[in-house]
Amino acid sequence: MNYIIGQMIGELTASHEYIVGRGGPPRTYFSRVNVGLLGADLEPDYKAKRYRFTHIVKSSSWNKDYRSPLRAPHIKLAEGDYLLAIDGREITTDENYFKYLENKADAEIEITVASSPRMEKGRTYRIKTLYSERGLRYYEWVEGNYEKVRKETNGRVGYIHLADMDQEGIEQFEQGFRAERYRDGLIIDVRNNGGGFVSWFIIDKLERKLKYMTVTREFKPMRYPHAVHAGPIVVLCDAGTGSDGEVFTQHFKDLHLGTIIGTPTWGGLIGIINMIPLTDGGMVTQSNVGFANLEGRWIVENRGAQPDIYVENDPADVLEGKDDQLDRAIEVITEELKKSPPPKLVPPPFPKK
Repeated sequence: MNYIIGQMIGELTASHEYIVGRGGPPRTYFSRVNVGLLGADLEPDYKAKRYRFTHIVKSSSWNKDYRSPLRAPHIKLAEGDYLLAIDGREITTDENYFKYLENKADAEIEITVASSPRMEKGRTYRIKTLYSERGLRYYEWVEGNYEKVRKETNGRVGYIHLADMDQEGIEQFEQGFRAERYRDGLIIDVRNNGGGFVSWFIIDKLERKLKYMTVTREFKPMRYPHAVHAGPIVVLCDAGTGSDGEVFTQHFKDLHLGTIIGTPTWGGLIGIINMIPLTDGGMVTQSNVGFANLEGRWIVENRGAQPDIYVENDPADVLEGKDDQLDRAIEVITEELKKSPPPKLVPPPFPKK
């Protein structure tokens, strides 16, 4: 029945439509084995018959959600070192080291490591493994983009990535905007934004214009409004930008706040307010919220918010660490800064009375 209802929902060609929960024949449940993760990439060194750390994922020093077990202050470990043992059991390339991490996710273990493949050179540390590396690798990706933008613009341009338009996204915007708003330019990345409901709040901040300055005798002039960015803005979007992330992209475009680069967004602005329960314990959605502009046209649904400059990332390039969309954003905002840099705050002479 779930399948039939799902096919009927498909005929609506509307977004945010689901059939979830029970239905169909009795399900077979399988026990799932979790695996503890180290927050690192390892490759076999067959000559030494050991696994070697080729990459240790970056870690946040203040956010526990993005903290690597191998980046703790007491651990002396470098890329190129060897993993010699887990919980006292010596490891060689004759077997997969993950077997010693089964059912040890989010658990304390002991690892023995060394810069040499010899066991007698090993150093043993107690760490707490990760259940998932997704957050940690996301953090590293964002930090890499941030550093790239800072380096290639000589610190003139800021970078903020928004994972969604919900709690995480608004926290990221507040933290990022407070730190980056006084830079000459700003890149806001909403690629793979999961949506939410706070896009209007972010647009409200970006829409503010620098009109005045406040001047005191002892300090440099300050912008008014104080929380305002005065330079060019570039937004990055892609097919993973969904729901309220698309509202943000379209709203930004319609207000002419800057340039949008990337690919068309997901195309889902028909929403739902509630879930309707079914007799078998499942739930189904019902379209009841649309999105239209004041000219009387439905927007974004089934077509996406359209970028001003179309740039598609090639998957092969992405695997090699390239990001054509971000590269283009840096090019565009650098040119924008040449044409229209933010105004300088030069106060008038103090009056003589």
